[in-house]
Amino acid sequence: RTFVWDSGEDAGTVVKGDSVNFNEDIRVGGATTGDDSGMYPDSVLEKYVRYNGFPQNTYGHRTASIHLSPGTYRLRLFCSLNSTYKNSTEFMKVQTVVDGVANVFELPDGYDVIGNLTRWLEQEITVPESGMFELQWGMENATKGWMEVPLNIIEIEET
Repeated sequence: RTFVWDSGEDAGTVVKGDSVNFNEDIRVGGATTGDDSGMYPDSVLEKYVRYNGFPQNTYGHRTASIHLSPGTYRLRLFCSLNSTYKNSTEFMKVQTVVDGVANVFELPDGYDVIGNLTRWLEQEITVPESGMFELQWGMENATKGWMEVPLNIIEIEET
């Protein structure tokens, strides 16, 4: 599946690594304000691409291959679910992979995707000459079954 920048230009692809139908992974269920008073309109906040599963003793994830000009960038990820979903933050793992080297996003103290309307995950990366990097989100070593890890918004700013 291809995704695009706000300008409509090709930004890369998102691939899956399991047997779940990809169309089932584009969801509506992110936390919203109910009155468009959040950082983005509710129509944006409510949508997400999910990873769901039960990856025992492994890292199950979605991968977005992203194309950018070589340089240094600040990535901000917004991950949110409404309160009707199971909490997956306990096993959540989000990382970038540049030239085969993984760099895990640190989850802030007290971070929870359930009902999140304000907290972002942030990381600075250097995109190599190839212009490619991967963003992966999912769960690692889960001891509970079938939870969701959402990815609602990706902000990328050149520094």
